[in-house]
Amino acid sequence: MNAHADSPLDCKQLALDLLHADSEAEVVSILRARGLWEDRSLWRLYGDKEGNFAQAGNQQALPEAALVEKIVNSCDSRLMLECLRRGVDPISANAPTSVRDAVAMFFENRRANDGQAGSLVDWPNEKRKKETHHITIAATGGRPTRGQKSKRMSLTISDEAEGQSPMRVPETILSLNAKNKQRIRFVQGKFNMGGSGALRFCGSMGLQLVISRRHPDLASREQSSDPSVDLWSVTVVRREEPSNVNGEPVHSEFTYLAPIGSGTRPRGGSLLTFAAETMPLMPDRDDAYARQISSGTTLKLYEYQTKTGQSSVLLSDGLLYSLERLLPEIALPVRIHECRGYSGHAGSHETTIAGLVVRLEEGKGDNLEPGFPLSVSFQAAGMRMTARIYAFREGAASTYLSDEGVIFMINGQAHGYLPKSMFARPKRVGLPRLKDSLLLLVDCSSLSSTQREDLFMSSRDRLSKSQLRDEIEAELEDLLKNNKDLGILQNKRREIDVNEKLSEDKPLEDVLKRILTSSPTLKSLFLQGQRLARPFAGGAGQGGGQEKGASKGNKKFVGRRHPTYFRVAEKPQGGLVARNWEMGRRMRV
Repeated sequence: MNAHADSPLDCKQLALDLLHADSEAEVVSILRARGLWEDRSLWRLYGDKEGNFAQAGNQQALPEAALVEKIVNSCDSRLMLECLRRGVDPISANAPTSVRDAVAMFFENRRANDGQAGSLVDWPNEKRKKETHHITIAATGGRPTRGQKSKRMSLTISDEAEGQSPMRVPETILSLNAKNKQRIRFVQGKFNMGGSGALRFCGSMGLQLVISRRHPDLASREQSSDPSVDLWSVTVVRREEPSNVNGEPVHSEFTYLAPIGSGTRPRGGSLLTFAAETMPLMPDRDDAYARQISSGTTLKLYEYQTKTGQSSVLLSDGLLYSLERLLPEIALPVRIHECRGYSGHAGSHETTIAGLVVRLEEGKGDNLEPGFPLSVSFQAAGMRMTARIYAFREGAASTYLSDEGVIFMINGQAHGYLPKSMFARPKRVGLPRLKDSLLLLVDCSSLSSTQREDLFMSSRDRLSKSQLRDEIEAELEDLLKNNKDLGILQNKRREIDVNEKLSEDKPLEDVLKRILTSSPTLKSLFLQGQRLARPFAGGAGQGGGQEKGASKGNKKFVGRRHPTYFRVAEKPQGGLVARNWEMGRRMRV
């Protein structure tokens, strides 16, 4: 039946049907059967903005980075709930000053003045697992089968957080550029558009389900100003293609289902609502919709185009590790569930996302070289930052990293990276042997707003190509090139390589002997009974054979321990030699 005509509509059943759908075709069929698909007047513009595809579609370049924004929004919502439940005004001086400070204040009963306060590294496993009860991801729908084309999976992100009332959803979850969080210092989302970045990766139609209800503790305070605050709301976002009709938009637009009152206000209606004490919106093991919750927000992304969904999301090449790279120090832990019918024991269908740093710290002995990670502070263009250098054991980095060499992060979320190829730059870095074994995490959380805007794109997934970036990159190159621990590790790796290649003379000697004896000419020229000498006979770095410059009949050169004079080329002896440099930066002489 058609909601436009105010016909009876079981909105709760509609929400459940859409929740269990796992393809675009199913969603369209469900909405079309209820008369909610064809009539464009029932669909309201996303953000109430014409031409919104240009903004919503110009976000993250990769589907995994766009998905991260949804997870970050759930973490923000959890922090907001805890702040509001305590009666603290989020923009007041009593509110936390950063994401880490909020985690420390609301979950550790302390402030993040120093040390690791507010970091999941300090949390025991049981505490992390308990907190994941409130933010979950479930993978459902298609998976590749033998002999068939790969199918796209759908992803459901659910949180037990502040939730939104039907009246507030258009102003929050479905808004663009609203100033919802700009004055709140302890949340990550500031621009009110990052959550829209995932829409372009939702199949071919941009379909996304939204179900939300305000948390009861907040609803009781807002009842007088918002009569819908106790109700659930349900809507679907879609991508509408141009109609090629005169006067109609010539570009695609994102809209969402808002049929209530659309008879008098086409394209300006309200959301469908329903009453229910609880809804089955969260997963339990490999059942995506088994756990009932009484409030919060659920977003389902249909046929999401992530490239890592072709196997279980929990494997090293699956979604789990991609998300942990993009959230090196996530604010709050998240539970991810594989619900696509993979076999396994009871605990094999779910695990915790706690960020790359936690995973590396917990597996430090097996993954990292002794003495790592190293923490190094540096300064570039007047900005002070901290870098943590991780040196992996041989072959261990491939489990955790793809092409990332340097990851820049703000409040635990990656905002851009430099490829690992920078470690092999011969003159500027000179660590080719460690190219596949290094990771730098650069914390940019202390940068001012202007500095962040200059360094990162608003999509928060890549660096700007600016002079500022070049200066930071040059400073990092200098830091790497002159780090003695990395130099020692590279020499150690090279020594191992040489020893492995030269550990036995005989195989090499036999090969060369066969080559030489196969040719009478080579045999007469080279085989004179002399045995081939082994280079580095005393071991790499130990000076095997004669010293350079010492041959038979020549006196061996013996140098002095310290030089007896120091002269600057092309400068008069005895004169003053000076060099200027910027205050606060390192200088090499």
